[in-house]
Amino acid sequence: MSDNNDLFHELELLLSQKGLLSDEANSKVISNQNKKVKIPPPTISNQQGIEINISPDKYFAYLTITKSKKTLTVKDIHQSLKLLKINYGIDFEKVKTLVSQFNLDFQGIHSQKIASGKPVKEANHSHIEYYFEKINLIESKSKSPNYWDQFKLNQVKRTKVIAEKFGSFGGEDGITVTSQIIRALPKDDVLLQAGKNTALKNNQLISLIDGRPEIIDDFIHVIPKITIDSDFDSSQIKDYYDGDLEILGDIRPDNDIEASGNILVLGNVTDSQLKSDKSILINGKFSGENNGLIKAKETIYIDNSQSGTIESDESIYLLENLIDTNIYTFKSLYCYGKNSQVYGGILQVGLKLITRNLGTSSKKSTSVFMGNEQLIKTKVKLIQKQSDEKQIQINTLTDSISKIQSNFSLDNKSKKNLENLKILDQLIYGIKHLQKELVFILSQKQNLELQLQKNINSSLQIYENLHIGVQIQIQKEVKKVKQKQSNVEVYLDSQTKKIIIKKAQQLNEKKGIFGFLNIFK
Repeated sequence: MSDNNDLFHELELLLSQKGLLSDEANSKVISNQNKKVKIPPPTISNQQGIEINISPDKYFAYLTITKSKKTLTVKDIHQSLKLLKINYGIDFEKVKTLVSQFNLDFQGIHSQKIASGKPVKEANHSHIEYYFEKINLIESKSKSPNYWDQFKLNQVKRTKVIAEKFGSFGGEDGITVTSQIIRALPKDDVLLQAGKNTALKNNQLISLIDGRPEIIDDFIHVIPKITIDSDFDSSQIKDYYDGDLEILGDIRPDNDIEASGNILVLGNVTDSQLKSDKSILINGKFSGENNGLIKAKETIYIDNSQSGTIESDESIYLLENLIDTNIYTFKSLYCYGKNSQVYGGILQVGLKLITRNLGTSSKKSTSVFMGNEQLIKTKVKLIQKQSDEKQIQINTLTDSISKIQSNFSLDNKSKKNLENLKILDQLIYGIKHLQKELVFILSQKQNLELQLQKNINSSLQIYENLHIGVQIQIQKEVKKVKQKQSNVEVYLDSQTKKIIIKKAQQLNEKKGIFGFLNIFK
């Protein structure tokens, strides 16, 4: 008779699992699945010692029967499962076996799995593989690479595949032992987007020109490289280049050159202005006594500089001397060739100045201003001006849209209306583009203002000689060097607010930041 009752309850549970049977006991379910649960009376007596434990993720249920001398039936276990709404993935054969085993010796059963849900199967998201990489000269592991050639490593050829998208595989929903559906996360479908000088073919991105790949706002572009295989002088027609500019000679005086990409000069630059939205690399000497300027939004690399002005929103690296040159860098200035000298001019450095020798034994003055507060304030003013100009442009286009909308005729299909629609599309596109630029400009301003709030302590490291007469200002504190010192670190003490010059730990040329020397020929 007991076996028939067990069979009946198995059938009842199977019907419940399929959703074909109502369960009046559901209202009595115990919801705290993170704890072991004892079924209360009157359904199950505490003395029977049946414990059901649902795992925290609800995918498994475990049975424990404490030591007792009272015979149990499969019905007792099924009733406990029903009270906890466990109706999916029940191993009925195992329940039978465990009950029979317990009834033989009454020794108890410990945490046996009797129900298994179906764990959720997460989707394999789509992804993009890039067949190019950004070369970082400073982190190069090569012992003696030619840093001029390093920039060329990131070039791609026309018709080559530069990126490829691999599709996603769908996930599967999970089911708990209480028949709760756990939804698989939606598939993450990334977009492979073609920018300038690229084209999509199926799931591959093809380069349409020879050039340097670059990701801008999730679009992949190929930046063209313009090569001038001679000296650059006033006979050159263009002064602005859309792409990377490579000059395989010298830049003669009185040139004003601007590029949207990197500027690479194999020779010397004399009394000219170079401006880049990326990096500038000069393999020779920069002499800018007569209004010479090197200005880049990213890093600047120069062999040596004799005069002029160098400005960078990132860091500036020099192999040899930095003489009578004004420096403005938001981040750091590194100048420590084996016999390098840094003296003369104004050095305004945001974070760190690391050099072998600072100052000179002659009467020529060297002034160092550490910290980027003034640089940031100047840049914030410039960005605010750019922001105002963009807003004026947006307002002008908005007014134009209003005028065109007022000129629409009643005949929607008239030639005039169709022409106006085309103009409207162009104006709306222009506004969206300007708004995107405005958001970027304002985010730059916000980041700079946040930097102003931070109390970043700048420092100097002098590898060999710090000469008498060098004037150092860190924040508002000023100190003039009165005694020649070697291998020192200069910083502002956070407590006394005084500039401290102390002996530095011996610097290792082969490790740390000094390893950057390896990039030079």
